[in-house]
Amino acid sequence: MTPAPLPSDEAARHARELEFMLDAVPAMIFYKDFEGRFVRVNREFTRLTGVPPEARIGKSDAEAGIAGGERFRADDLRVMTTGEPIRQQEEQIQTANGPRWLLTDKVPHRDETGCVIGVIGFAVDITERKRADAERDDLRLLIEHSPDFIGTADMEGRVTYLNQGGRKMIGLGADEDVSGLHFTDYVPAEWRAFFCDTVNATVLKEGVWEGEMQLRHLRTGALIDVSRTSFCIRDEAGQPKFFATVTRDITARKTAEEALRASEARLNFALHTTQIGAWELNLLNHTAYRTPIHDRIFGYETLLPVWTYEMFLEHVVAEDREEVDRGFRAATAAQTHWNFECRIRRTDGEVRWIWAAGGHELDAGGRAVRMSGIVQDITERKKLEQQFLRAQRMESIGTLAGGIAHDLNNVLSPILLSLELLKMKFTDPDSQELLSIIGKSASAGADMVRQVLSFARGVEGRRLEIQVQHIIQDLEKLANETFLKHIEVRTIVPHGLWTVMGDPTQLHQVLLNLCVNARDAMPHGGTLTLSAENIALDAQYAGLNAEARPGPYVFLQVEDSGTGMTPEIMEKIFDPFFTTKEVGKGTGLGLSTSLAIIKSHGGFIRTYSEPGKGATFKVYLPAQTEPSPATAVAQEAEMPRGKGELILVVDDEPAVREVTQLTLEAFGYRVLTAADGVEAVAIYARRGAEIALVLTDMMMPVMDGLATIQVLRKMNPAVRIIGASGLMANGHLAKAADLGVRHFLPKPYTAETLLRVLKKVLSAEA
Repeated sequence: MTPAPLPSDEAARHARELEFMLDAVPAMIFYKDFEGRFVRVNREFTRLTGVPPEARIGKSDAEAGIAGGERFRADDLRVMTTGEPIRQQEEQIQTANGPRWLLTDKVPHRDETGCVIGVIGFAVDITERKRADAERDDLRLLIEHSPDFIGTADMEGRVTYLNQGGRKMIGLGADEDVSGLHFTDYVPAEWRAFFCDTVNATVLKEGVWEGEMQLRHLRTGALIDVSRTSFCIRDEAGQPKFFATVTRDITARKTAEEALRASEARLNFALHTTQIGAWELNLLNHTAYRTPIHDRIFGYETLLPVWTYEMFLEHVVAEDREEVDRGFRAATAAQTHWNFECRIRRTDGEVRWIWAAGGHELDAGGRAVRMSGIVQDITERKKLEQQFLRAQRMESIGTLAGGIAHDLNNVLSPILLSLELLKMKFTDPDSQELLSIIGKSASAGADMVRQVLSFARGVEGRRLEIQVQHIIQDLEKLANETFLKHIEVRTIVPHGLWTVMGDPTQLHQVLLNLCVNARDAMPHGGTLTLSAENIALDAQYAGLNAEARPGPYVFLQVEDSGTGMTPEIMEKIFDPFFTTKEVGKGTGLGLSTSLAIIKSHGGFIRTYSEPGKGATFKVYLPAQTEPSPATAVAQEAEMPRGKGELILVVDDEPAVREVTQLTLEAFGYRVLTAADGVEAVAIYARRGAEIALVLTDMMMPVMDGLATIQVLRKMNPAVRIIGASGLMANGHLAKAADLGVRHFLPKPYTAETLLRVLKKVLSAEA
């Protein structure tokens, strides 16, 4: 009996479902007419062969140029002429992706009268099975032996099938019955609501859900990280029939990823701590990877999308560029490791020293496929090297000058000793006048020798207990009497200033040299400020200054509002015979002699200046009495402590950040640090509600202290801020004060000074 024809709409729906089912089947399905021409191929056929349908439809195997087409045609003819199907035939085909093995069924296709009009083929890709040399009878066997969790459940969530991989994953025996198992039995409680409300809803609405979640082992209760794909199988009417799921255990991958993240975190911490930037260049596709520190070294606030060798060369200063390029290309040609030092010009125009090193990675054929390396800002190290070389140069010159002074003393001593004898022998007025002239000249020569010796070897003079206040008062009087009237002289000396042990004449000479230099730096007038105060340097400060020792100091400061100095001049001001004055107006020995005298007194000097902003010379002299251990303990105990407040410390000097953080944490504060204003703003945006106070350096690259304060004030007008600067006359401080910053710390500052100012600000604005 011939079945009744379907209504047209139902037939169309049936055809669509058939098309969907054909495309959904994970196997090749094709239909050929009696002449062997392809009439229909499904999606898997196209995917597996790599040939689009339009290249197949309407053509025979031979016309499509398919290898083995004669054999395929012979099989088709046998099916169509005998009416007998070909079952489970293994055959190999050539595809766009290489050879594949298929398990093929071919059956005759008949019309309504029973005549054969073509052949229908069904083929399963068994390439992996052939490679594994395993016998799998059908798709079910393949699923059963999969290590992944593959199962089905009815629409109520009751498990209807679970393969061996799934049983093993959740702790069921190989033959254990799953008919009473519900999917919520092996889904942890914290995932059940998500799975029911989200996953199932997504599957019913969109047909599939993919994501990561966790399963629970039924025997041990252990949680298993998995990647899961759930989809819904529908019946002919499009109604949900059952759920199917494929789940893979990714616990090992998760563990490896976590280990990799931890390793990368440690590496990034090491690179950040040492301020080393890393980079990698793929020589095949020319893509480049860098760490943020790499680009910050060159002055970029954020990572650039592209970085090339040519961009690097543009940053190298012109004087170093040719040598760097020649060395780099020679190492590249020889495929050897390389390293070099050179100067770069950052985006803000600042010249910095860098050290770079790297090498090539070769493939199995010896071809260079990748380059990687590191770069580090070594400007501070180069400065230390320059200081060391300058110290060596000073020592050499000092040795030479000392020898000359010794010889001059030997020449002058007989002259000075003979003068009295000559005066007694030649008593006439003319001889006495001549001998007086000789005596004055010899005395002047002796003074010059003493100055040279003082510069060369720090010759110690008399050691008396000195109240520096008296020297400052003498200099104030001298300056007011001799300096031009358009220079205003100010002195700031507190009562109770400690005394120092030293030579008053030599210390007078030091301050006089500094005052004269300040006068010469203000040809059009200005302000000269002499100040002194008692300070106690702690171990933290001493750790940042090789010449300092913990203990009490008398701090002297000579500050002018003059022309200031460039960094190049500041590097040389203590060199002997270096002067910026016209010929005949300066010997170049004033500051070098002052440095030698200060060192001979156990002190040290610091200089801060910038063009057009004046200069500040800070002299530290050990006080006469050191506090006893009991006093030191009492002082430490009296230092104000924090109550867990969170402080944001912003400074571009790593050593300053580290020591300040250690100090604050030791006295009860919590600390966040930022290397520049950009990083500080980012941190404040995240944690501003927790931060009690911001301590920021005023002179920083990328975003300086003033710009940082402006942004922070816009984010929170009530933010508490303390500014820190080595040059307190800097115009930035006045602008910061206009923004509401009322507290500043002169750098370098001691722990006691920092803690007291911090407590004062927090208490006043709490």
